Amino acid sequence: MYRPSEHKKIFYRDLDVFNTFESNLEAAIKNKRNLKEVMPKLIECLFEIKHPVVAENIFGMCVAYPNIYVRFSLISFIERWVPNEFAIEALVQLTHDPDDLVSFRAMEVCGNERIEEVLYNLPRFIGRLSESIHKTNKPVGLGAQKVFKSLSDILGVKSEKDLQLMEMYVEKNKILPDKFNLEVEIPTYLHEEFCKLEEEG
Repeated sequence: MYRPSEHKKIFYRDLDVFNTFESNLEAAIKNKRNLKEVMPKLIECLFEIKHPVVAENIFGMCVAYPNIYVRFSLISFIERWVPNEFAIEALVQLTHDPDDLVSFRAMEVCGNERIEEVLYNLPRFIGRLSESIHKTNKPVGLGAQKVFKSLSDILGVKSEKDLQLMEMYVEKNKILPDKFNLEVEIPTYLHEEFCKLEEEG
C-alpha cells in the first residue's frame, strides 16, 4: 500500500500522463493523421500508469470513444489491468462493440484471461457451444469463430465431452469451477476437538 502522500503523487503523475496522451491524440486527429498507424506509439505512455482511478478513466474512454482504432488500441491497456473489476467490466462491454474489430479483440482478451463474466453474454451469438458444433445451420463466419474460440478458452476444455460437462456445471452453478477449491473430509475426531476448544474459549 502507498502512504497518502505517495498515493497523491502517483495520481497526479498518472493524470499528467493521461492528459498528455489526450492532447497528443487530439493533435493527431486535428492533423488528420492515420490513427491506425499512430495509436500504437501514442498509447505507449499509458503503460506507465499505476493509479486505478486514472486507469478507470482510460477504461471509460475505451468503451465510449467514437474512433474504432482508439477503442481497439486501448484494449491492450485494459488487458494489463485484468483482474481489476472495472477492467473486466469494460472488456465485457467491449464484446458488444458495434465494430467487429473492437468486439473480436475484446472477445480474444476475455478468452485468454478466462473472464467468465462473458459466459452469460456470448452464447447468444452462437447458442449453446456444444450443440452449435453439430448444427448444419450453425452461425458461420469470423464472428462465430471468435465467439466459439473465446468460449472454449474460458471454459478451458479440449474435448467435446469435457465441453458438455463444463456447460452443465456452469448452468447449474452459475460459475466456473475453481481449480483451487479442495474439499477434504475432516475426520470426526478433529471436528469434535475443534468444537471442544471453541466451547472452552
